[in-house]
Amino acid sequence: MNAGSCLCWRLEASARSTNLRGISVREPKTTVVIPTIPERATLLERAVSSVIAQSARCRIAVAEDLCDSGARATRQNGLETVTTEWVAFLDDDDELDPNHIEILLDTANRYKADFVWSRFRLRNDVKGTTTPGPYPLDVRAFEQWDDRYPVQTTITVLVRTDVALRAGGFHAEIDTTERLKYGQGAGEEFDFALRCRRSGAVFRHAPYETWTWHHWGGNTAGLARRYRDRNRARRR
Repeated sequence: MNAGSCLCWRLEASARSTNLRGISVREPKTTVVIPTIPERATLLERAVSSVIAQSARCRIAVAEDLCDSGARATRQNGLETVTTEWVAFLDDDDELDPNHIEILLDTANRYKADFVWSRFRLRNDVKGTTTPGPYPLDVRAFEQWDDRYPVQTTITVLVRTDVALRAGGFHAEIDTTERLKYGQGAGEEFDFALRCRRSGAVFRHAPYETWTWHHWGGNTAGLARRYRDRNRARRR
């Protein structure tokens, strides 16, 4: 328990990161951090299952928010537990394809990159439809990073852990002037990317669709209070 932010976390090792007796197994290179709230346990189960199914062995850090601190603070607590070379982020209502981590690591190694993101498909869980991205993001989110016209990615990225920490992780306050300057409406995702880039990180886009972004009506920003309020409104 972190007394300052009322957060706690639990770490879960995937089946692929377990050492078996008599078999030499290399340590995983990547930890996937998933912030969550107790009310989203069913969604979390789907997200965790998608990480366990990864072709590249990885650890899972589930960071649980117990007092409405929000996804940004919760994600930071998860980041601070990471001891692997790489950290990947996943929201608790999204899911990875089995080759997601493998493709991003391969891209990072091939281009000597520190910050990698891929493409997603958008699943509307209310309408039951699935469409290719980059909507609702700018079309340039599926292109290589351009310092002249930086655009928001999502938070589902792979980053060297030391780069993420050196850039300040998710502790820093979001700079709204930067978002307005570049016409980007997102918050922590864009802010985190800008700070990583300014710290000297090499960026690379992997032009492959490797995960599902679930949209299911409204953004609770990871706050249990907003999640409960929205569900009450739906039942009326």
